[in-house]
Amino acid sequence: MVHSFRLSCLIAALVACVLVLAGSVQADPPYWHRMVVDSGGSGCGRYCSLAFDPNGDPAIVYIDGEGAGVSGGDLVCSRLDRESGVWNTSVIPSPNHLGRCTLKFQPNGYPAVSFAHLAPNDLWGIGYAWEDAGGWNVRESIYDMSVYAPPLGRVALGFDGSGGPWVAESIDFLTLAFIVYATPETSPGGDWAIGIADHTAAGPTYGLGQVSLAMGPTGWPRISYDMVPYAGYFPMKYASYDPPAPIDPNVQWPNQVIYAPDPNEGMDPNTMTGYPCLAFDGAGTPSVACTWHEKIGVQWSDWIAWAVRDVGGWTITKITDEISLDANDVCCLAFRGDGKPGITFRGAHEGQNKPLMYAWLDPNDVWQIRSVDWIGDVGRYHSLGTDPNGLPAVAYYDATEGLLIYAETSDVPDTYTLTLGTTQGGGTVEADPNVNPDWGAYAYGTVVTLTGVPDENRAFSRWLIYDPNHPSDPNHAAQDSNNPTQILMDRDRQVDAVFICVTGGGLGLPLGFTMLVLALAKVGVRTREFC
Repeated sequence: MVHSFRLSCLIAALVACVLVLAGSVQADPPYWHRMVVDSGGSGCGRYCSLAFDPNGDPAIVYIDGEGAGVSGGDLVCSRLDRESGVWNTSVIPSPNHLGRCTLKFQPNGYPAVSFAHLAPNDLWGIGYAWEDAGGWNVRESIYDMSVYAPPLGRVALGFDGSGGPWVAESIDFLTLAFIVYATPETSPGGDWAIGIADHTAAGPTYGLGQVSLAMGPTGWPRISYDMVPYAGYFPMKYASYDPPAPIDPNVQWPNQVIYAPDPNEGMDPNTMTGYPCLAFDGAGTPSVACTWHEKIGVQWSDWIAWAVRDVGGWTITKITDEISLDANDVCCLAFRGDGKPGITFRGAHEGQNKPLMYAWLDPNDVWQIRSVDWIGDVGRYHSLGTDPNGLPAVAYYDATEGLLIYAETSDVPDTYTLTLGTTQGGGTVEADPNVNPDWGAYAYGTVVTLTGVPDENRAFSRWLIYDPNHPSDPNHAAQDSNNPTQILMDRDRQVDAVFICVTGGGLGLPLGFTMLVLALAKVGVRTREFC
């Protein structure tokens, strides 16, 4: 029996997950180095958004904790100090009931965050926070929806060529749906100009869905967005803003269709696209990663798609159908240092393990796929970036442990120590496998079988398996009476074996009584010690 419920895959499957699953070229370092950014517990790491500062150090903004209503908790920004290896955390003074945030760095090198928030009157609004030499500043209400209409996806953020922030979000309520965008008329703390990039009828049939924003090669904003899947499915689009176009709620941005079921952009109940993520390559060519939900015959097929625009329009490539669509951020797109696209997404479930995957186009133009993390419910919220070496880096939420994790590629595996001890003496502990002789520790995902071997006149009673956040504290230790037991090495672990006396030595106790004492000891019942 594996102690942690997070492990339901076979050991062979765990080993396979660290290998490349498609193709033959593995240009990246073969492992991921994972760092716990915040271990605040339930809800810590929701809506995480990753960006790199001008020095190349990672920063993550996220929601810490859960509250009443749709969402709650604090808006937090954590930045890694490379020299010390410490994540420095600051709470951004913002309203409670937060969600759907995006982090970008301003041209002056300070971070900025766009976010959604629920006001005291239960109306949703879009907010903006930015840091300067004096600390964090917050503009709570760039735009108030005026009704209870939660935004549908991330509140997208970007900076144009002159350094001005632009915020975009999709809003769907009553019988209308809008792609709302905003940019400051004066300063971030003052009034913002509001425009409508696209709008459509909503209600029971269709509406606008998730929106992604990126700055095009001219320095002005571009967006991609899908259609809310109600009874029918509409196209996924790409729209652009260029001056001197007015910022006006009545003027829609010029747009083009990335995918349409038919030339008239009509509904098709057999196809749905969704969760687009827009990015530009080094040549200024736009690409979109998205999910695809298609009915073939009587069966539905889900897959990750990559769309790139060329002179003939948009070319769409199917990457994989080994995915899950129960995530909040289904896929993220970022270009690598070699100019090739990379995409993160949630892989197919294996029992209670819900893995986070990474796909990238290798130098031979073949899509490769590997696991970022495969233990537990990981990646329900995640964000992809490119580190200063041009390699992928990922921030993601571990819902099983309540952790925010940052992962970057590495030439060596993450290793963890297993500290073993005994309580009340009278026995030893055998570990299989023993530590790896090359590393002196266990690689991430190793399953270690522990066997308690009692001395003469002793019996195994139970294991004390300590919480990694509270080592050596028996108040935070789980008890397990199985012998042998299995420990999953995903963090440093500490385990004690408890042995007890079972006979009176020369007292000549009856065999039946001795067997009873052994049985009671096995289930952890307190017994009288005779030795």
